[in-house]
Amino acid sequence: MQPDPTSEHRRLLAYLGAAMIAGGQPVHEVERELKRVATALGYPLAQVGATPTGLTLGLEPGAPATFESIDGPLRLDQSAVVAEVRRGLVAGRLSPTEAFGSLARCARCRTGTRSGCRTPRGR
Repeated sequence: MQPDPTSEHRRLLAYLGAAMIAGGQPVHEVERELKRVATALGYPLAQVGATPTGLTLGLEPGAPATFESIDGPLRLDQSAVVAEVRRGLVAGRLSPTEAFGSLARCARCRTGTRSGCRTPRGR
């Protein structure tokens, strides 16, 4: 069975937003930037409510929403990966699948090894 693209996009945006908060970005900026990414993915009516401990995101008014909590802070190199993923999605240089891959590698490197923390362009 194929995954529902809308659910996958909602999950990606929630994960990206949680990573942005974990990186220390102010929540009002997270809300604004996630709306830009959502618009780039085809969801101009997305709704985002962010707090320092998590965020709730829905792609359309009245549609299902997702909550993602924050799981500790990010290092500066991880925050750089998150920012590059956000910029790549907005510019259309990065697919949602590639974005998930970059964020997952970054999350894995929280265990102590930095080998997975590279921006999508290989930096």
